[in-house]
Amino acid sequence: MVKTLLIADKASYLDAVDVISGGSPYLKKISAFSELFPFIKRVTEIKSEIVARDPFEKGERKLLNLGHTFGHALEKQCGISHGEAVSIGIALSAKLSSKLRLLSKSAEDKIIRDLDSLALPYIPPVHPRELAEVMTKDKKKDGEAIQLILLEGIGKAVIYPITIDRLKGLLNDLS
Repeated sequence: MVKTLLIADKASYLDAVDVISGGSPYLKKISAFSELFPFIKRVTEIKSEIVARDPFEKGERKLLNLGHTFGHALEKQCGISHGEAVSIGIALSAKLSSKLRLLSKSAEDKIIRDLDSLALPYIPPVHPRELAEVMTKDKKKDGEAIQLILLEGIGKAVIYPITIDRLKGLLNDLS
């Protein structure tokens, strides 16, 4: 849920993080899960709209893969679950977006804090440079480049083609 809101709806993302992370003291009660319904509904709307506009994943639909390129590499390299890997992948995407100056440092920091407050993993079990080789085998690779899904802001994801060599250099410097 958080991933989809992060790519397309800043206001809902901020509200969802507040509700899920404890902004709502009643969420722990099963009856209070109704507080999540507006966010679940919004996520299904976003996904449905994107899929309707891009049914064959040729453009905009790729945005739904935020965190997945890093995530798939983490799954393969470290044997962690898909959900954990994508969560860490979102954090790495935010860090890389900030390093490339697509995303402000304050937005990167907020995303990391939000993942932490939601009890989602955000620290990779290996240095990001160790993921480079696995990432070059990702299905999103196109010749000597790979299409990453990065962030220009909370609620704004972009498809960012990057050469394998440049990616390796950036991952080497990513902490």
